[in-house]
Amino acid sequence: MCTPGLTTLASKVAAYVDRVKKEVAQGVRVAAGPWQHPGDPLQAAIIINAQREKDGERNIDAKEALNLVLRPTMFLWAPDEMYPGTQLKCPVCGSTTSRKWWGDQRVLHGISTQSLYVSRRHACDICKPNTFLADSEAAMALLPLPVQSAWNFSNMGRVLCDAPLADLLRSSATKSSWSSTTDTINELKATAWTRDVTLRYLRLCAFLQIAPVSMPTTHPAQHKLSSEWARNLYLFDFRTREKQVLRELEAETGDTVLKLDWTKHAAARCRANFLLNVMTGENKVLASVPTATSAPNEAEHVLWQLRGRGVRPKVAYVDDECCGAWAAIVGRVWPGCFVRLDALHAIMRLTKTTVSTQHPWHGQFCGMVSEALFTYDKCALQRLDKAMARQRRSRAPTK
Repeated sequence: MCTPGLTTLASKVAAYVDRVKKEVAQGVRVAAGPWQHPGDPLQAAIIINAQREKDGERNIDAKEALNLVLRPTMFLWAPDEMYPGTQLKCPVCGSTTSRKWWGDQRVLHGISTQSLYVSRRHACDICKPNTFLADSEAAMALLPLPVQSAWNFSNMGRVLCDAPLADLLRSSATKSSWSSTTDTINELKATAWTRDVTLRYLRLCAFLQIAPVSMPTTHPAQHKLSSEWARNLYLFDFRTREKQVLRELEAETGDTVLKLDWTKHAAARCRANFLLNVMTGENKVLASVPTATSAPNEAEHVLWQLRGRGVRPKVAYVDDECCGAWAAIVGRVWPGCFVRLDALHAIMRLTKTTVSTQHPWHGQFCGMVSEALFTYDKCALQRLDKAMARQRRSRAPTK
């Protein structure tokens, strides 16, 4: 905020933050838990004006009204003060700490909002000069699990993000570019800023019958996320969950169908040439491995690893070389397993045989090919149902 007069406002907001931190340390606000919400600006303005009228003072002005709107939501991590019976212990010697103070303020991003984040810093009198933050991985590991569950963020140093934002980036990783994802998030943040700050301030001024001061109507640039930040968060998130993800993958042995395919778009986001994806018939990922080329021999060691995990397919669908290298490689790993070209690539091969995509019958031809491949045969379905019934299984209903 560089508008004249707003520098004072920033100091007022900072004073509010300091007051809340002091009250938490004194035990005044601990009942609210780590999240400290500023409350409704209108209600605060009404209470302040009522008190000032009793004291014979003037009502709040436009700058003070803006200060009420700009008060941030805060997450103050001081578990030993907020949860009775909880003690912060030194990760090195295990002794209970006594000296503590607030650490640096950081930004905590949500999908459409941002908050202020501050953690307590502790000093160990035995391990001098050892100090540590209450949100450090080592300190958190010594806390009771219910207390740990109150802290659910991705910590990347100066900037943190909450679980919903990490979930969104994780789910978007293979569906759109990092820039596209962050553009969407920044748009949501800009909309929230207009709704929760700009409009709320203007409506508060109208209610108080005061002229609003000049203020930025756009979302502050320092709160915008970059595509590089999103990518780094995704990689950081994976590193923190890598062991868990690998355990989940290794526990999956799949079904009788194996699908193998390479992708270049997702590989580019991982800074690789190709990405080999091995999935079950139900599209559960068994393995996802970066490779230098899309040649079938790049996948053989992955298939042997899957065999060692107990994967036993009866048919493998591939994107190319179904009668060539794939048949030999799959046959070595799983003798008797059939190799077939998957339906999508079969359609692509057939449609390429047409003279021109501009031919008036090209679209009709493509539609007929797709219908021929994806139309269910009733007799075949009946045999499949009987076979699955013998195994006490059922298939997904057809559309």
